[in-house]
Amino acid sequence: MQIFKDLELTFVASFGTSRTGKTVTITILDEDGNVKATGYSAGSVYELSDGSYGVKITFTEAFSGHIRWNNTTDSIEAYQPFVVVADYRADITNALKILKNRWKIESNQLTFYDDDDTTPLYTFDLKKEGSANDGTDPDERIPSS
Repeated sequence: MQIFKDLELTFVASFGTSRTGKTVTITILDEDGNVKATGYSAGSVYELSDGSYGVKITFTEAFSGHIRWNNTTDSIEAYQPFVVVADYRADITNALKILKNRWKIESNQLTFYDDDDTTPLYTFDLKKEGSANDGTDPDERIPSS
């Protein structure tokens, strides 16, 4: 399960010390060079100092592509590649729950519980190779359907 949470990143581009006080815009492009219209929100481009400009962009989904910086005053473009990957924090949280929370073997099933010790997170059928699924001395667990 991959859950993506909003991710705010700050990107910086430098056009050189002689390029202060210019009008700079950005465009988000996918890997094929197409303009991306959704999955992010961008603030205004601001000048940091001496021809360096920055922008904060909040991504709401995983993405791979480029930022096209455009110094419209001097007709200069710069491209900055970037990749925003999915957030795996939820996966790690659930893995830790399996390690530390309550679990129970009942009949031929192993159940891992959530933090409240009553809500099942995952259930597995237990079986021993070459025998019936009676939960006795199992050597394999299979996700229950």
